[in-house]
Amino acid sequence: MKEIRNLIKRTDLLPWQELKPFQPDNLKVLTKQNYERIRNSLIKNNFIAGFHVWEKDGEFWILDGHHRKHVLNALKSEGFIIPDRLPCNIVDVNSKRQAIKYLLTYSSEYAHPDAQGVAEFIHINELDFEELDSFVDLRGTDLMEMQLDSVDFDPAGEDEQGKLDQKNPVTCPNCDHEFIP
Repeated sequence: MKEIRNLIKRTDLLPWQELKPFQPDNLKVLTKQNYERIRNSLIKNNFIAGFHVWEKDGEFWILDGHHRKHVLNALKSEGFIIPDRLPCNIVDVNSKRQAIKYLLTYSSEYAHPDAQGVAEFIHINELDFEELDSFVDLRGTDLMEMQLDSVDFDPAGEDEQGKLDQKNPVTCPNCDHEFIP
């Protein structure tokens, strides 16, 4: 029988400023807008997503969390009080090649947000689109545009709906044949 193993060896509070960057600087681009989103998220939500790290020769290498560490350093230099130790999932890694595979896995996006579903979820739960837009990045979605699209409307009445359902004839531009789609 095939097995799915837990490769998180343990979770520890580690000195986050001592975590080593494992990914090259040119692997992912952090736009100014998304830098601000991470910054705003940390300020508004605090630290809610731990680092994933590889322990090698007594040092901890970041597999996931490079940009959070970058923004935390900036916030600390601005005078924000940040705990000296933050949660880190220490991942069972056997080699540098495996660590690279895991880093790329953490960088992957398997599910893409559905704009309609996101808008409904935000609207039903009475969340503020503008506030969320300041720290949420859902690839391929524009929260402020969704806000406009989710405005309540009154559905048509039965008589009005009947009129809307009626098909109007269309004329073919090539042969002038008229038909109802």
